Amino acid sequence: MNTKKITYTAVFTALVFVLTTFVQIPMPLGGGYINLGEAGIYICAGLCGPFAGAFAGGVGSALADLSTGYAFWALPTLIIKCCEGLIVGLFAKNAIRYFNGKTNIGMIIAGIFMILAYFGARFIVVSGNTLEASVVAAGMNVIQIAAGIICADFVFIALNRMHFKVKIGRAS
Repeated sequence: MNTKKITYTAVFTALVFVLTTFVQIPMPLGGGYINLGEAGIYICAGLCGPFAGAFAGGVGSALADLSTGYAFWALPTLIIKCCEGLIVGLFAKNAIRYFNGKTNIGMIIAGIFMILAYFGARFIVVSGNTLEASVVAAGMNVIQIAAGIICADFVFIALNRMHFKVKIGRAS
């Protein structure tokens, strides 16, 4: 890993943290919140590759949980968001353009993974969790994922229109 990629990964980790903490909409029925960190994870993974996306997604999101009173979610978040960044990065890895079908499929698959993983994690993390609460939380996660995909796609479209050719280690 070169200095440029380490720097971009650190910047994206901070961006994911800020996007996750800046706008938080608490979920009903206990535990968790909706945020815009998803967009930062998807953009990082699309620009920097799977490993940078995994690091920025996992660490940035887990730090946000630790700093905003959701410490009990930090470990599941670290694992789930790392996997999300990895999935998107693997799909975007060899893409010629940033906004493309492969990257979008990766974001959708990563989003489905997130929904299922948090659905299961709620039974471990939230005491007295019910199936109804998990279904409501899954619905809220769909909103978060859709917002993340839309924001990331707008950024990718802008980069394509600017003929942005710098690949920040995407081939790794």
